[in-house]
Amino acid sequence: MDISDLIKKHSLSAIEKVKRINPSTYWDDVKLEDVLTYTELDWLKNNFTNFSLKNYTSLLDLDLTGVPCDVMCDDFFESKSLQDISKLGGKLKLNKSFCSLINLKKINFGAVHITSLPKDFGKLGHLEELLLNDTSIKTLKIARTPFGIFKSNILKTKQFYANCEVEEAVKYADDKTMYLSATKKYYSSSHPSGHHSSH
Repeated sequence: MDISDLIKKHSLSAIEKVKRINPSTYWDDVKLEDVLTYTELDWLKNNFTNFSLKNYTSLLDLDLTGVPCDVMCDDFFESKSLQDISKLGGKLKLNKSFCSLINLKKINFGAVHITSLPKDFGKLGHLEELLLNDTSIKTLKIARTPFGIFKSNILKTKQFYANCEVEEAVKYADDKTMYLSATKKYYSSSHPSGHHSSH
C-alpha cells in the first residue's frame, strides 16, 4: 500500500496540495474515519513517518498525535512549507532532518518523551512559539536561539529539567534578558519587538 494510492482511492487532497494533516484523524477537512477502512486508517497512522514530507509542498499544519514517532525515516521532516507541528503524548524522535523545517513558527509538544533536541535546533530562525507542556527531554541545552528567552524563564525551566544547563557561551544583555549570540538580537520589556545589539 502507498499513501498516494489511498489519496486517489478516496479523493483526498493531493500530497502537493494538502494543508493540514493528522494521519490518525484528518486530511485537510476530511475526517479520515469517515472515508478510510479501519485497516487503511491503521496503516496510514503506523506508516506515515516512513515517508518524507518533502513532497507535501503546501503543508502548513502537522499534528502527529496518535501517530507512532519513535522510528521515522531519516528525511521525514524535510519540509519547506510546514509552519506548525504538534503532538500530544507518546514518544518522538527528532532526527537531524527536524532542523530542515526552515519556516516552522510553532512547536507544541505536550506530555511527549523526547530523547534530545537536535544540536542545530537554534537554526529554526522563524520559530515564534515553543510549547513543551509536561514534555520529558532527557538532554536539553539552550544556546544561540533565534528567539527571545528571558533569564527568569530559563531559571524556572531548570527546576523541571534536572539535567538542563545554560551553556556558558550564552551571555546576558542584562539581568533579565538572555543575549542571543547568533542573531545579535535580544528581547526585553523595554524592547518587546527585539533589539539588535551593536556588539
